[in-house]
Amino acid sequence: MSPTSFNKLHKILGSRSADAVFIDDPNDVFYLTRFPSTYLLVLISKKKKFLITDMRYKLEIERRGDLMREFELVIRTHGSVLEKLFREEKIASVLVDPESMTLHSFDEMKKKFPKVRFSAEAGLVKGLRTVKSADEMRCVSGALAIAEKSLAETLPCIKEGVSERDIRIELEYRFFRNGADKTAFDTIIASGPNAAVPHSHVSDRLIAAGDMIIMDFGVSLGGYNSDITRTIFLGQPDGLYKKRYNAVRDAMLLAEDKIRAGLVSRDVDAIARNSLKRRGLDGYFTHSLGHGVGIQIHERPYLNPSSREILRKGMIVTIEPGIYVKGWGGIRIEDMVVVGSGNSRVITRFPNEMIVI
Repeated sequence: MSPTSFNKLHKILGSRSADAVFIDDPNDVFYLTRFPSTYLLVLISKKKKFLITDMRYKLEIERRGDLMREFELVIRTHGSVLEKLFREEKIASVLVDPESMTLHSFDEMKKKFPKVRFSAEAGLVKGLRTVKSADEMRCVSGALAIAEKSLAETLPCIKEGVSERDIRIELEYRFFRNGADKTAFDTIIASGPNAAVPHSHVSDRLIAAGDMIIMDFGVSLGGYNSDITRTIFLGQPDGLYKKRYNAVRDAMLLAEDKIRAGLVSRDVDAIARNSLKRRGLDGYFTHSLGHGVGIQIHERPYLNPSSREILRKGMIVTIEPGIYVKGWGGIRIEDMVVVGSGNSRVITRFPNEMIVI
């Protein structure tokens, strides 16, 4: 966790007149610690930072000098660790994030600690996570490079008679051979009429000449994710496909050219949506333009028609316009972009021109 993040959390504590911040969301905890686990809690007061876990992770955390310097390690055995810390540190008011804590957990904490005042503060850590550090950008770029390399190696496997499932197997095999920790989400391989479904489930459908094939995938590396989509055509595309593909690509390129810090998220969505509208295709664009990517595959900011979030320098977002036509198929193209104060930077290197096999 950077000193800047600590300072921001402490400022929130001061402005809310609270004694501590309690964080239990696994993604937020990973952001603060870079330590993956199934049970890890963070309590940050105005003077101290506590890392709460059980015996499973004790030795591994103790080997992490950075964590031992930053946090006081508290091992849960029997009884309430929080009760002990609240009492010893004289903590009477705690901020929790309602976006991650369930209503049941919130009610249970209030019942268990009746003398402590719990207050909801949305996006306590998630707000910090929206702008990526240089190290986080390297992690995302590394995950993206693996995904792109894997796609290039998989394209020769796409031919008539192979199934959507076969293509997914070939692609995901290459993910791990190329160094991925895991897939970022369930890989989408949608061919022919299945391409009309934005998040089609992989099936045993056999690829045939004349098919468009949407491939939407990503990998996780070091706790950070990548996301890329390319639409492949098998055979010789007709004029209608070429026209629609170029319309989707133009919408993506226009949004990539215009996106920058200071814009409202929904205005970026409108740039791509209006581009498709000029081609008479906006009615086939049925999802948001994009989303933030980092520790989670979908995180703030969200580029959709209702989002009022202001884009900031250092955010990483996807730009992924698409059209989906029942009985015909679909086209989606997706790049990842680092938002800049002037020109933003597309970090996806795989070509976005029409791919024909």
